[in-house]
Amino acid sequence: MGKQLLHKQIEEKKQVAVKEVVTEDIVTGDQQDFQSKYPRLAASFGSMAGMSTVYPNGSSFLREKMSLIATDKAEMLEEKWKKLEDDEAALMVKRLDLIAEHFKLVVDAMR
Repeated sequence: MGKQLLHKQIEEKKQVAVKEVVTEDIVTGDQQDFQSKYPRLAASFGSMAGMSTVYPNGSSFLREKMSLIATDKAEMLEEKWKKLEDDEAALMVKRLDLIAEHFKLVVDAMR
Protein backbone atom coordinates (compact mmCIF):
# COMPACT_ATOMS: atom_id res chain seq x y z
CA MET A 1 0.00 0.00 0.00
CA GLY A 2 1.49 3.34 -1.02
CA LYS A 3 2.02 6.22 1.36
CA GLN A 4 -0.28 8.44 -0.67
CA LEU A 5 -3.12 5.90 -0.52
CA LEU A 6 -2.62 5.44 3.23
CA HIS A 7 -2.66 9.20 3.80
CA LYS A 8 -5.88 9.45 1.76
CA GLN A 9 -7.51 6.68 3.82
CA ILE A 10 -6.47 8.32 7.09
CA GLU A 11 -7.85 11.67 5.92
CA GLU A 12 -11.15 10.04 4.89
CA LYS A 13 -11.48 8.42 8.34
CA LYS A 14 -10.85 11.79 9.98
CA GLN A 15 -13.54 13.42 7.86
CA VAL A 16 -16.04 10.69 8.77
CA ALA A 17 -15.24 11.13 12.47
CA VAL A 18 -15.70 14.89 12.22
CA LYS A 19 -19.04 14.48 10.41
CA GLU A 20 -20.27 12.04 13.06
CA VAL A 21 -19.45 14.44 15.90
CA VAL A 22 -20.79 17.52 14.14
CA THR A 23 -24.13 15.90 13.30
CA GLU A 24 -24.93 14.74 16.84
CA ASP A 25 -28.36 15.81 18.06
CA ILE A 26 -27.17 17.55 21.22
CA VAL A 27 -25.39 20.24 19.25
CA THR A 28 -27.33 23.38 18.41
CA GLY A 29 -26.81 27.10 17.78
CA ASP A 30 -23.45 28.45 18.84
CA GLN A 31 -22.15 24.98 19.59
CA GLN A 32 -22.78 23.96 15.98
CA ASP A 33 -20.96 27.07 14.73
CA PHE A 34 -18.08 26.33 17.10
CA GLN A 35 -17.80 22.75 15.84
CA SER A 36 -17.77 23.83 12.19
CA LYS A 37 -14.98 26.31 12.90
CA TYR A 38 -12.93 23.77 14.88
CA PRO A 39 -13.63 20.30 13.42
CA ARG A 40 -10.56 18.63 14.94
CA LEU A 41 -11.40 19.96 18.37
CA ALA A 42 -14.96 18.66 17.96
CA ALA A 43 -13.70 15.25 16.75
CA SER A 44 -11.30 15.01 19.70
CA PHE A 45 -14.06 13.59 21.89
CA GLY A 46 -13.75 10.29 20.08
CA SER A 47 -10.22 9.93 21.43
CA MET A 48 -11.29 10.63 25.01
CA ALA A 49 -13.02 7.32 25.64
CA GLY A 50 -10.77 6.57 28.62
CA MET A 51 -11.91 9.75 30.34
CA SER A 52 -15.08 8.00 31.56
CA THR A 53 -13.08 6.04 34.14
CA VAL A 54 -11.84 9.28 35.71
CA TYR A 55 -14.89 11.46 35.13
CA PRO A 56 -17.99 9.58 33.89
CA ASN A 57 -19.66 12.59 32.24
CA GLY A 58 -16.42 14.21 31.07
CA SER A 59 -16.87 13.83 27.31
CA SER A 60 -20.46 15.01 27.25
CA PHE A 61 -19.62 17.88 29.62
CA LEU A 62 -16.77 19.04 27.37
CA ARG A 63 -18.85 18.58 24.22
CA GLU A 64 -21.71 20.66 25.60
CA LYS A 65 -19.50 23.43 27.03
CA MET A 66 -16.72 23.68 24.46
CA SER A 67 -18.29 26.68 22.73
CA LEU A 68 -17.52 28.67 25.89
CA ILE A 69 -13.78 28.54 25.18
CA ALA A 70 -12.29 31.83 24.00
CA THR A 71 -11.56 31.93 20.27
CA ASP A 72 -7.78 32.22 20.66
CA LYS A 73 -7.70 29.22 23.02
CA ALA A 74 -9.95 27.19 20.70
CA GLU A 75 -7.67 28.00 17.75
CA MET A 76 -4.67 26.88 19.79
CA LEU A 77 -6.37 23.59 20.70
CA GLU A 78 -7.45 23.07 17.09
CA GLU A 79 -3.84 23.46 15.94
CA LYS A 80 -2.59 21.07 18.63
CA TRP A 81 -5.13 18.42 17.55
CA LYS A 82 -4.08 18.95 13.93
CA LYS A 83 -0.40 18.49 14.84
CA LEU A 84 -1.23 15.32 16.77
CA GLU A 85 -3.16 13.95 13.76
CA ASP A 86 -0.22 14.76 11.49
CA ASP A 87 2.22 13.09 13.90
CA GLU A 88 -0.01 10.00 14.15
CA ALA A 89 -0.30 9.79 10.34
CA ALA A 90 3.50 10.05 9.99
CA LEU A 91 3.94 7.34 12.61
CA MET A 92 1.47 5.11 10.75
CA VAL A 93 3.49 5.57 7.55
CA LYS A 94 6.68 4.60 9.43
CA ARG A 95 4.93 1.55 10.87
CA LEU A 96 3.72 0.46 7.43
CA ASP A 97 7.18 0.99 5.94
CA LEU A 98 8.66 -1.23 8.66
CA ILE A 99 6.00 -3.88 8.11
CA ALA A 100 6.69 -3.81 4.35
CA GLU A 101 10.45 -4.12 4.97
CA HIS A 102 9.87 -6.99 7.40
CA PHE A 103 7.55 -8.77 4.99
CA LYS A 104 10.00 -8.32 2.10
CA LEU A 105 12.85 -9.80 4.13
CA VAL A 106 10.75 -12.84 5.04
CA VAL A 107 9.65 -13.34 1.42
CA ASP A 108 13.23 -12.94 0.19
CA ALA A 109 14.42 -15.47 2.77
CA MET A 110 11.79 -17.95 1.60
CA ARG A 111 13.13 -17.80 -1.99
